[in-house]
Amino acid sequence: MDESTSEPAAPAEAAPDNSFDSTSLQGELASEPSLRNFDSVDKLAQSYVHLVRKMGAPPENFVQIPKEGESWDGVYEALGRPSEPSGYNLDDYEPTPGTLDDFRNHAHKMGLTQQQAEHLLNSSINEAQSAQQRNKDQLNDIEMEAQRQLNKDWPGKEYDRNMEYARRAFSQFATPELLSFVEDTRLGDHPEILKMMAKIGRSFSEHNLLVGQDAPTQLNPVAAEDKIAEKFGDAEFNEAYLNREHPNHQNAVAQMSRLFQSANPPS
Repeated sequence: MDESTSEPAAPAEAAPDNSFDSTSLQGELASEPSLRNFDSVDKLAQSYVHLVRKMGAPPENFVQIPKEGESWDGVYEALGRPSEPSGYNLDDYEPTPGTLDDFRNHAHKMGLTQQQAEHLLNSSINEAQSAQQRNKDQLNDIEMEAQRQLNKDWPGKEYDRNMEYARRAFSQFATPELLSFVEDTRLGDHPEILKMMAKIGRSFSEHNLLVGQDAPTQLNPVAAEDKIAEKFGDAEFNEAYLNREHPNHQNAVAQMSRLFQSANPPS
């Protein structure tokens, strides 16, 4: 009887080594404390998959903070900044194209998104408008205080008379550039400026040198009223004017008659 010979069984394949030892890694990873919690590659892989699912994207899709000296352009563009300053759509804010080009350049350097640029621009516009309104209110307050002070210093008709003197002096002696300046700055509303111009106007009016006056022999209404007040303050003239027996009575009456006619010219 033949005896059959059997071949020896092949040795079973050894199971792959799935162990993990963080100290076998290179560089700083070898001493990373968080890796010491893993003793197998499976556990390390499971932890990675769990982290990716929790973040919603793989790590390579996340923005990396540049190191010192590196450009931030990649970060800014990943967050939504236009690639070029011209990419900002600000047409609704500029009356003519190119007006806001400097703002676009600054916004681009700051890494602003379209929404952030619009927000900053709106804030700047609102602040400028608020500052303008505050300045306007302040100027109005100054003008009202000046008006109050002048009404106190120039009671009654004296206010209108002196304002007319000041107006004529400004018109005759101020250059167009100066008139524009005092109007824009409201300097012409300052009480002391008006008092000075009123004195100048009165001085020239007494000599009939202001533009807008009648012939040299006839006073304008403002100057005539001043002259009437001056005459009433003159005791010697009043005696002649009020005393019919005074030798200069007729002359005084004639003077006052001419003054009243000048102060109240026919319309």
